[in-house]
Amino acid sequence: MVITNLNTHAASYVTVTELAEYWEVTRQLVYKHIQSGLLPAMRLGPRCVRIRTHDAREFERILSSRALNGAARQVGRRPLAMQLIYSGSAGGAANRRKQEEAAREPRAAVVKNEAEDGTGD
Repeated sequence: MVITNLNTHAASYVTVTELAEYWEVTRQLVYKHIQSGLLPAMRLGPRCVRIRTHDAREFERILSSRALNGAARQVGRRPLAMQLIYSGSAGGAANRRKQEEAAREPRAAVVKNEAEDGTGD
């Protein structure tokens, strides 16, 4: 069932795929919030996870209130709560990658210099 609005959604439960499509994020991001405990969910089998519609609405409400306190803005069609989660996660990963690359670069230069002058192992 396609979700057009969580507040008026008739079903008591939604799937990870339905929420991901509604919030315009990846399923992996929804699973990440389930695993972190921020988004309550029920596992009904090895490949069957359901989220109560009420819990999904509450998750949006909490994140929206955090966004308003943090003066975040809504961009495009994505609901405000998911913008924060999605952009925060992506930004964090990008920053970590940059830090890891920066940490490797000096060592790579030292190894190269050692290899050129024959002082390496």
